[in-house]
Amino acid sequence: MLKRLRVLALLAASMLVACASVDAKKIAKFGEATTAVAQIVADVPEVADKVAAQAEFEDQAMAFESRARATSFPPNVPTSDLKFRKVWAVRTDLLNAIAGYGAALAAAASGKNGESLETALGSLKKALNTVPALAANTRFQGAASIAEGAATKLFLHVSDARLRQYISEAHPLIVQSAALLSDSFAQTSGYIDADYQNWLNDKETMLDDVRRDAKGSNADRYAIYAQFSRDSQAMEETLALFRPRKAPRYEELLSQMVAAHAALRRPNADPAIVEEFVASVKEIAQALKQLTGK
Repeated sequence: MLKRLRVLALLAASMLVACASVDAKKIAKFGEATTAVAQIVADVPEVADKVAAQAEFEDQAMAFESRARATSFPPNVPTSDLKFRKVWAVRTDLLNAIAGYGAALAAAASGKNGESLETALGSLKKALNTVPALAANTRFQGAASIAEGAATKLFLHVSDARLRQYISEAHPLIVQSAALLSDSFAQTSGYIDADYQNWLNDKETMLDDVRRDAKGSNADRYAIYAQFSRDSQAMEETLALFRPRKAPRYEELLSQMVAAHAALRRPNADPAIVEEFVASVKEIAQALKQLTGK
């Protein structure tokens, strides 16, 4: 009988370790993904600068081709918008605070010093309060009231309960941060899209001129069309964060971040929710890596 009890105790202990390690892996993945999101947000000014530079180049090329006005050579490159970069840096600081919280969460879940989580949570609150104004964005508010879904379940152990208490306390901050960042992205997207439309209009006008030019050969027209198609593909990759599928990618990404964090509040969270967030982060990070060379 005693031997049987020992076996059962060992089995129970191994199950607790297994459950805790699975959750720790999910939390670690969330923490790593938030760090990558912080870098994605930090790269947004570079996207804006590149699109503006491309639009200016096409404008000068069109002026040269049509002889509409004198153009400079080498082409003028618009200077980086320092005011925008300063404003955007506040958003980057907020994401860095979320990334710091994610890292501290992962460390606590893996059994390391949990005291850093308290500090990280305080840093997140401070970063959120330093943003000039939190826009009235309702897109993510529903996520703040997600039911725990585990009221009838016992936590696996005390440290697990404490960890989920931190996650629950942090969740409204994650929701607010996502709403603020979504509005910031929406405004920035408007500026970037205006430059993109100017670039696209110049490209289409040039193609139309090439098509109408009776002196050009078929091979020349083909080569120009093929090159412009490659240019268009490269621009789409540059704008990956702002291009829509069901919604703009930045909005999908922030929604997935909120959903993944909400899932971590419950024992045995669906790993697919976290994996979806991680996969989106990797996809967008890869697109921006080609742009920035980082």
